Amino acid sequence: MQENQNIPEFFQKDLKKFYAFIQKQSEQTQGIYRIFEDGCDVCAGKADEAGDKNNDNTKEKQATIAMLTHVCKRIGLEPQKPVLMALCDRIANLKEGPIIQVFKQQQKTNSEILIARRFLLNFVSSFYAKKHFELIAWVQKNGLFNEFYRELLVGVHTIGLAMNNFFESWQDTLIDGFNKNMQKLHGDTKAHELLAPSMDTEEICEEINDGMGDGLNNARQKKRVCSDRSYSIPKKLGDTFISVPYASAFDIEIKEINKAIEKLLAKLSGLEDNIYHQDRAYLKYFEALKNAFSQKDKNKLIQSWRDVDIAWMAIYTPFQIGHPLEYYEDRYRHSVAPEWDLRISNPEKIANDRVAKSVASMFGNYATKLGASENLKDFVGQSLQRVKIYNGLPALYYGADMNGLFSAQVVPNDEVVSKKFGKKIFAFGDKIIQIARNKPKMRLNYEVFEASYLEEARKILFEDEALWHLVYDITTNGHEFGHILWIEQDTQRLMNADGEFKNIEEFKATCGGLVAFFAGSYSQREFEAVMSDTIRRGVGLMAWREQEEVLPYYCEGLIHLYGAFLSGVLRFDPSNKPVLSVQKDKYEDLKSWYMQVYESLAKHYMAKLGAYEWLGQFVCKTEKDYRSNLAPAGAFIQWYWQRYQEIGQEVYA
Repeated sequence: MQENQNIPEFFQKDLKKFYAFIQKQSEQTQGIYRIFEDGCDVCAGKADEAGDKNNDNTKEKQATIAMLTHVCKRIGLEPQKPVLMALCDRIANLKEGPIIQVFKQQQKTNSEILIARRFLLNFVSSFYAKKHFELIAWVQKNGLFNEFYRELLVGVHTIGLAMNNFFESWQDTLIDGFNKNMQKLHGDTKAHELLAPSMDTEEICEEINDGMGDGLNNARQKKRVCSDRSYSIPKKLGDTFISVPYASAFDIEIKEINKAIEKLLAKLSGLEDNIYHQDRAYLKYFEALKNAFSQKDKNKLIQSWRDVDIAWMAIYTPFQIGHPLEYYEDRYRHSVAPEWDLRISNPEKIANDRVAKSVASMFGNYATKLGASENLKDFVGQSLQRVKIYNGLPALYYGADMNGLFSAQVVPNDEVVSKKFGKKIFAFGDKIIQIARNKPKMRLNYEVFEASYLEEARKILFEDEALWHLVYDITTNGHEFGHILWIEQDTQRLMNADGEFKNIEEFKATCGGLVAFFAGSYSQREFEAVMSDTIRRGVGLMAWREQEEVLPYYCEGLIHLYGAFLSGVLRFDPSNKPVLSVQKDKYEDLKSWYMQVYESLAKHYMAKLGAYEWLGQFVCKTEKDYRSNLAPAGAFIQWYWQRYQEIGQEVYA
């Protein structure tokens, strides 16, 4: 990045050491899957006695088995292979879905599942808190960086520990408590309607038309409108629901967070950032954070957190902090989750602008073709120009991150901020490829796809890292750039009247990256690799059917599979093994489908119509879940879901 030029050599070396240590830590954590090597004899209780050569490996496996067996005992499960696999996913990749399916398969009650989920959340929070402490202790022991950044790491960690407590209370009170109760009593549509008055609001200026049509004498008035997100929880007062700011609803937890922020501010205020000269920017950011967390006036919540985003956008060092930004978990009011982390940029990887340029070019062509307004073209164009890209790794993470880290992210979500300051895109390709390489082959994948099809992808994964990263840039970074397109300041608020905006937005993002790729030049190998990745991901998303916080991605997968079956790329025959045949000669038909569908979606966004009006072409919403409108796709998805429940955690022999 341009701002990071002229950094002292010692600091650059420290960044490389720090990055390498985090990768090593992560590799050790991912090593938990090694218990499934060699037929998983250790899982069966047969110690490897192959001699001194394998002694360390055996001890490591035995220690892992002992830890997992202890966890099994605490949550009332036998340490069978599928259970151990689900626990490995919960610990190494912070995925909650697999272990929940194990509980359901073993007919655990809802209360038993809830208690076990809480235990596992505490377990992984403690597990990673220890890892983070070891990382910071190593930094201090080796005198890396300077005192300012060493204190920054310590402060982020201390705040993170307090955020863990906040997230646990937030999850228990809102997601697993209030929301589940509302869904049970009223169903989604009615609950969304009842909770609308409790949404956080913001003040906007609106033109009052004088009736002359020339806009010259139009006056402007201020009015309060519902925001697209909330920093509060709902509470019933009489016959209606009101907004209760986090500072009031979680008084004890927020006080602990603010105490940690104050301690960090006191430390940093006496130190100088003589490397990036960003000390004032960090202080302003933490002051804005403290003010936002303390805010008890519901009418000032949006602006207080907007100030946080604005201060955050001014920080451009490799030490990027992630504060409460996302709101996937709360389907009704989009209450922003208590996430907290520090990401570190890869000092040796300069962002490739191939995807950025292709997305900008594609948007310009489509905007002209579809007759987009100058305001929209301006808004999106400015956002794209101001994007800052950070390729790196999550270094420290807490709170909502304990229920899943991101493969990439584009933030902030506040379009008022983005209009003036742009966005930051974070790409974590180094982490994702490491995870993919360590995860064992799964039996279900080989029941679904031809072995040769899967092995082609694994060959790229292990033998062609350059192509793997190119596919990641197109499908993942392209996805993040795709979020920016067709969005104006009021787009989400207007399109989310039915509560379904996020359930089309994730597909819109991925499709935008794909269409931008299709519009450029590429080799046949690149094309086939991108299509394969998209298809396999779409199938894999069907495992997320009952996971509230990733529902938008499940809906995205439904749309991908609609196109794959409609175009003839996928054919399903449950009497065969594997059940899917992939017709590569139909890839061009699927490409055409994506381009046609994206054009219709762009028009829908331009008109700012209700999200479900578009989603309903491909997906129908039932009382229980979302289903495909295409019969062949629906039949496969139902088959997949049943098999996932039965063998989803079994390793391929």
